[in-house]
Amino acid sequence: MKSIIKNSSAIAFVGALAMLAACSDSENKSISGGITEDKGIVANLDVAGLAQKGPFVKGSEVTAQGVDCKTMKYTNEQFTGKVNSDKGDFGIDDVNFSASCVLFTVSGYYLNEFTGEKSSEKLTLHALTDLSDRETVNINVLTELEYERVMNLVSKEKMSFADAKKQAEKEVLASLGITDLFESFEGLSIYEKGDGNSALLATSVLLQSDLDAKDLTDRMDAVASSIAKTGEWNDEKTKTEMSDWASAAKGDGKFESVRKNLSRWSGSDEIPEFEKVVENFGADSSAQNQDVIPESEKPKAGLPAENLTMTDTRDGKTYKIVKIGEQVWMAENLNYEIDGSFCYKDSAEYCATYGRLYTWAAANEACPEGWHLPTTDEFDTLFTAVGGQSTAAKKLKSTSGWNNNGNGTDDFLFSALPAGIWYGQDEYYNYLGDHANFWSSIEKNSGNANYMNLYSGYDNARMLDHNKDDGMSVRCVRDKREYGTLTDTRDGQTYKTITIGDQEWMAENLNYEMDSSYCYKDSAEYCATYGRLYTWAEANRACPESWHLPTTDEFEALFDAVGGQSTAGKKLKSMTGWNNGGNGTDDYSFTALPAGIWYGKDEYYNYLGDHANFWSSIEKNSDNANYMNLYAGYDNARMLDHDKGDGMSVRCVKDKSKYGTLTDARDGQTYKTVKVGGQEWMAENLNYEMDSSYCYKDSTEYCATYGRLYTWAAAMNACPESWHLPTIDEFKTLFDAVGGQSTAAQKLKSTSGWNDDGNGTDDYSFTALPAGIWYGEGAYYNYLGDHANFWSSIEKNSDNASYVNLYAGYDNARLLDHDKDDGMSIRCLKD
Repeated sequence: MKSIIKNSSAIAFVGALAMLAACSDSENKSISGGITEDKGIVANLDVAGLAQKGPFVKGSEVTAQGVDCKTMKYTNEQFTGKVNSDKGDFGIDDVNFSASCVLFTVSGYYLNEFTGEKSSEKLTLHALTDLSDRETVNINVLTELEYERVMNLVSKEKMSFADAKKQAEKEVLASLGITDLFESFEGLSIYEKGDGNSALLATSVLLQSDLDAKDLTDRMDAVASSIAKTGEWNDEKTKTEMSDWASAAKGDGKFESVRKNLSRWSGSDEIPEFEKVVENFGADSSAQNQDVIPESEKPKAGLPAENLTMTDTRDGKTYKIVKIGEQVWMAENLNYEIDGSFCYKDSAEYCATYGRLYTWAAANEACPEGWHLPTTDEFDTLFTAVGGQSTAAKKLKSTSGWNNNGNGTDDFLFSALPAGIWYGQDEYYNYLGDHANFWSSIEKNSGNANYMNLYSGYDNARMLDHNKDDGMSVRCVRDKREYGTLTDTRDGQTYKTITIGDQEWMAENLNYEMDSSYCYKDSAEYCATYGRLYTWAEANRACPESWHLPTTDEFEALFDAVGGQSTAGKKLKSMTGWNNGGNGTDDYSFTALPAGIWYGKDEYYNYLGDHANFWSSIEKNSDNANYMNLYAGYDNARMLDHDKGDGMSVRCVKDKSKYGTLTDARDGQTYKTVKVGGQEWMAENLNYEMDSSYCYKDSTEYCATYGRLYTWAAAMNACPESWHLPTIDEFKTLFDAVGGQSTAAQKLKSTSGWNDDGNGTDDYSFTALPAGIWYGEGAYYNYLGDHANFWSSIEKNSDNASYVNLYAGYDNARLLDHDKDDGMSIRCLKD
């Protein structure tokens, strides 16, 4: 291992240390960023930078450790240097690495921004960077908070280093309530002005607050560790402490002390405007404690959905889209080239700005899949949504480009442009700047069709008709997906439902009140908008009859149906209500709302507007269960796991198989039945009391849930009229119908109740329960939660009979034989 310590290298400060560059001793040296012909190798570099909390003091040790960019494993290359002065500047000369990724570490005392004094204990900070594109490397609190997250994203989630850096930096800033994005953290400095530097200094100040160096280290470790694992920082208690401190700091003169100390250390007055960021942190946090839902947190129809786009797969062009009322419109004129379409004055430049002009026949064929030429009724709906036809033009026209002071206010981001018209008979163009004309799909007569006209001289929109052979603009409207409805008979609430792929989902969050369910901030108004937040145990009982909490497989089937998990978040999120430009396109009318979370242990709410979290029925372990997460900052959907005691949203999915019923005339009990393939099975275990039948642990409560356990002789006579105990061949037919014996257990087992993560997906609503067994010889019970055992009618020999076994630890179904005198479950099959 090569180690070079440079104690006396001179690094010049320019102004407020705006640039720190290392000196070169010879022509064959390069500054940081030099690369040899072998890609990824950096050699003969002089690396310079700043080590800042406040500035680290002279003599603090700086280490540069080589890291494999693909695996994040350390190499055996390490170089060390020192901080040269109390301004925090450091330099390391002649570094050589076999890969361009390097972890910088500074350890030492630092100057406290508030007191101006040296810290009582040493502090260690890190910065993980790629030297192939950097000239200086600064080490600071933001680089500290991100570096472990970057390593996890690369090593565990197999992201590229560049993508991991972008994601980690976005997550760190979002965790701190900062919505802007800046240059890489290792390019920021508390000595320079700029938004990124303001965020850095504000973060340093907030983390420090009134803590000593030891408590600061503990706080930073906790924040960094949380972000490293999940990309989030959920410690509301610490956030509240910081926000309370921030609210009081300005009046205590602390901000002025920070500014004076930094000016003294840097020799410049160019100190970042950090105060507003700190104050906003306090204001944002205190706003979370309001009892009434703010208007800005209510997703409403009629609000513009900014920064949303759709891509026409035919030619790859991307268009802005906007939600107005309950409709989704293209917010730009269509520019798809087909026969019967024209660029104004035959200029592609006009098409790029104004879109193409289409004959009516071409317009009816022009919209991309999933979109269509609007009807006159749909234009009328648009007018109503923007306040009426008499002012619709003013509100829909763009704010520039119209002649004679005819610009609009574009209140709804429709941005109608005056693209003019093409006269087909005489083949000439006119009225650019004066008229926006949009074809409807409705014809007036054989020669004319209806269209919407917006004119520079009018505030009203007009519905007119025109010659079909002339060319006008096209605005496509998204196809409406047909909602179904679900009325919850328990409380009478009605929910929209939507079919996506072969699944039917609730298109709204469940709002059924039960124990361990919560309204965000304990406000019924939030529940009315966002639904309730349920603990996992309660979520498993929450769905109405014939609906259930989805499995992870059902969530994955949803992702596949909307085009894949990598874009599922964008397509499933609602078009309004998400923070930081995180609205979705809601292509499938799933309308996922960012309802946040309830933290049960500390009893507080967080992340409204940032996260939509939906419980699955599948548990991860005794403490955690799996859930689907949609985040404001991502287009993808994530399957994660979380503490079962916290509260998340519920979206129920309709049971795949419609149940029938069987009423046993002998005792009046009614059982669900289900058709699988060509067979009709009981979907519950038989609970008919007869000799040689038993309730687990002799408890009728167990029988009510799991049915009775029968000896084989009793089982042969137990099924009601027109139903029978199945043969082994009939069980095999069942296995074939669900995809084969090797996965039959997974698909037939219930989604809850099994030990050791042994729950099934219950794809066919068979709902096999692990009812255990009764041992006749010892007269005892065992294996509840572990085994489901179903007698067949086939005798193996005089002592044993054949049965089907489903086990918590296996996905396959097993055909075994067992002592006839022991007790097992029964599933009857219709004759």
